[in-house]
Amino acid sequence: MIQNGMIVHPNPNQVEVDFTIKEIREIHMIASGWMDASDAKQDKRYGSVSGKGKPRSDFNTVLAGALGPYAFRKHTGIEVDLEPRTGGDPGWDAVCHGNRIEIKTLQGLLAFNTMGHFKSHLAVLVNFRSSSQGPDCKRVWIQGWIWRDMFENLAFKHDLGHGERLCVQPISLNPIDILIPTCEIFSKEAP
Repeated sequence: MIQNGMIVHPNPNQVEVDFTIKEIREIHMIASGWMDASDAKQDKRYGSVSGKGKPRSDFNTVLAGALGPYAFRKHTGIEVDLEPRTGGDPGWDAVCHGNRIEIKTLQGLLAFNTMGHFKSHLAVLVNFRSSSQGPDCKRVWIQGWIWRDMFENLAFKHDLGHGERLCVQPISLNPIDILIPTCEIFSKEAP
């Protein structure tokens, strides 16, 4: 795969997660709730008189964003916060043994705008495919995970089409199946 002129190297330990029709419907419901919360935030910010001049979230973008956390929960069994919030999430989607986890659903590279946007202890990358009709909701690929400090050490700047971002190749991520035992060893919870 090539992303804005860069070859993306998938993780050889990636895990494919397939969704049933029932799960796809549930993911659509989650995305709809997130859309409503996002629109409520915009109404509060810009006023809801006419709707003119208000930026609205794109449903396909929100839908793609719901695929990753859902797949992560399905594969790992770790509870994920899927509740719609007008202010967005606090910077993480799940917690494992006290370790805060941000789940990024992207095409290709793991990316953050800045290190200040990486508010969790670790990040998980879930890749999806897309077409002109929107994201493919049948399956995604969990590429793996990385500690925040390791991301900072490995990150390079790359323009993904909307400005430079800090990026890491999927091949540099740890396998998702060692996440839980690693979080247990490096527990952030009080003894």
